[in-house]
Amino acid sequence: MKYGFALLMVLGGWISGWTALAQKGPQIELRVSDRSGAPVPGAVVRSLDRHQAGFADAEGWVSWASEGAATERIEVSAPGYRKKAVELSPGTKSLEIVLEADPAQLADVVVTASLSEQRRSETSVSISVLKPYVLDNRGSLNVENTLEQLPGLNIADGQANVRSGSGWSYGAGTRVQVLLNDLPLISPDAGQVQWDLLPFESASQIEVLKGAASSLYGSSALNGVIHLRTELPSVEPQAMVQLGSSVYGAPARSDYQWWESARTTQSARFGFSSGQSKVAYRFSGLLMNDRGYRFDEPDARARLFAQTQIQSTRIKGLAYGLDGGLMWSKTGDALLWNSRSTPYVALDSSVTQTTGADVFLDPHATYVQGANTHKVRLRYLRVDNNAANRTTDFANRSDQWMGQYTYRRSFNQGWVVQSGLFGSMSESNSELFQGRHEASNLALFAQVEKDFGRLKLVGGFRWEEVRMDEDRYSRPLVRFGLNHRFGHATYARASVGEGFRFPSMAERYTLTNVGAIFVLPSPQLKPEEGVSAEIGLRQELPLGDKGLYVDVAAYWMRYENMLEFQFAQWESTPQNPVGLGFRSVNTGPTQISGVEIELGGEARWGAVDLRFLAGFNWAQPVALEPNLIYATDSNGNEMSYLNTSSDTTDHILKYRYERLYRLDVEAHWRQWTLGAGMRGNGFMRNIDGIFESPLVEILIPGVGIKESRLEQKAEGDDLVFDVRLLYAFNAHWMGGITVDNLTNEEVQPRPAQLGPPRRFNVLLRWTL
Repeated sequence: MKYGFALLMVLGGWISGWTALAQKGPQIELRVSDRSGAPVPGAVVRSLDRHQAGFADAEGWVSWASEGAATERIEVSAPGYRKKAVELSPGTKSLEIVLEADPAQLADVVVTASLSEQRRSETSVSISVLKPYVLDNRGSLNVENTLEQLPGLNIADGQANVRSGSGWSYGAGTRVQVLLNDLPLISPDAGQVQWDLLPFESASQIEVLKGAASSLYGSSALNGVIHLRTELPSVEPQAMVQLGSSVYGAPARSDYQWWESARTTQSARFGFSSGQSKVAYRFSGLLMNDRGYRFDEPDARARLFAQTQIQSTRIKGLAYGLDGGLMWSKTGDALLWNSRSTPYVALDSSVTQTTGADVFLDPHATYVQGANTHKVRLRYLRVDNNAANRTTDFANRSDQWMGQYTYRRSFNQGWVVQSGLFGSMSESNSELFQGRHEASNLALFAQVEKDFGRLKLVGGFRWEEVRMDEDRYSRPLVRFGLNHRFGHATYARASVGEGFRFPSMAERYTLTNVGAIFVLPSPQLKPEEGVSAEIGLRQELPLGDKGLYVDVAAYWMRYENMLEFQFAQWESTPQNPVGLGFRSVNTGPTQISGVEIELGGEARWGAVDLRFLAGFNWAQPVALEPNLIYATDSNGNEMSYLNTSSDTTDHILKYRYERLYRLDVEAHWRQWTLGAGMRGNGFMRNIDGIFESPLVEILIPGVGIKESRLEQKAEGDDLVFDVRLLYAFNAHWMGGITVDNLTNEEVQPRPAQLGPPRRFNVLLRWTL
């Protein structure tokens, strides 16, 4: 009975929802739409006279059980629209209810904060939103590069980092959960985000929740959540094809250029949606061939994503479908550059070449009846990487099966209860991870929300158990939050939530090498745990049919048993007599505190429409016990923060940025669109001390890591600028030119890796 309460809520949801099918009484067919006649799915209908509520389905319909002989007052509401009161007269059989858009809401509706739609200003946590136009107009081919336009977020080597809550671990595990339509899209073995598998051609928006969210999304949501939500398929024909061609310019220093012929990229993005009656479908995809600016590191991909949405003709309120994606890829990746003078060539020219074949299938169903909503979403994911370099085989293959059921019910007086079950099973068989391994997750969760009008409260609970081979870990997690509206458009919020992350198979079992650099296993790693809290204030400024906002948040995070990818001299082997390499280790307690400011919105200046998003994040990520001994190297030397760091000033954690600057602005005038973006990172003060030690210079002559970092520090913060100019020839055709890294800034995302030089892109888009 330990978890009986959560299980009872789930079972109660099933019973109350399905027994509602047997309810009888006079029915009124209500349809909720906007002024254009388009349905408003998810609109809430509440009786003002009795206990009854209902939700509009995907086509805007609500079956309402009337009182028959009496006139009834109802209220209809939806995020982004003004509430509307309606009287239902006796004898009414059907009624169209038209909602008016509310400009003050800025159309910022999110689901990640509480598992269901709500206005972003009314959430209790910080959420940033990336709209599809940024992806489209930048000509994006890598979603992670565009995500870095969001305040407080940076991604290095595929490793997402929210507000300096994570460092660098070469892709082994993530503290930021990445979701595609409610379910994780992370490889079950290495814990790597499958960025290239995300179908951003079909994105409706991407939401980034900042802070611990394990009570909602389980392990890996220790530092935040990135959630890509796709557009629902439409029965109205829609189509898009975008062709692109790019060329890398010369590096800022001509002697860095190893190539003679142009390094180019060709790409095609496409999407198509159509249907008939109750059936809609969508296809989208990407074809890309990037020759790369680093020696022998190409990036070729072919991806297809498909969705179906079917409205049942036999059971009203039931919608179901099957989504899925597949991708073939061929990529190259290197751990370290060869030397400071040849940063675009890998150490010993040792590049890991990977040919991948990945696939996922997502059956799903939603049933809405009155105030009850049931959702079931399943996923099968296979990640198959045939990877090797000149000396080592890195091939790995893993399979994962997962499922989630959620139940939501609205009550009178502003109460909303949500509960659910989540489960997953994974297996991997790879020489890279020393054989076969199995893992599983099981979770029960529940959340209660109360709307007092101006004040909104939320509380959540989750129990999760993680198993990996013979090891087992389980714990409860809680979260609390509130949001209070002052005046018409001023919102204050506060939240606190727990998080954890179980180590990935890659962190526990990897045994391999990249040239002379080895990666060693750590099977005894402990799970990371933590708690985060924040207070925030959001001010909205309506401007006609558009609006602006400013959001300020102060945050605090504390973590225990944090994992770091530690470079040191470990035990020697015949293959690695020096014992030099990377290993994941648990370090001491850490704390990250800071302030973040975000500004955004849309405005009109004469005949010019403006859209912008800007932000600044200042963080203090510190080691709380810098003298703590957390490991011992092969020579018996004790390792602590103080003796393994390159810079211990202020006890700043390794591989963290204390300052992040972000800006994206776009102006539209007649047929022209002009946009610019800026990403700024402060100097990364602290890294593993051994990277700057004489030992590394002896083993890798000319690597020049310390020299390059001193030069980078002298130059100040990194500022990378992008520009774009597009012209609409007519209603269907648009062409444009974009330039990435306009000033040809030399940026090091991490030690011994240099970012791309200036790149010129041309795109042509056709839409229907």
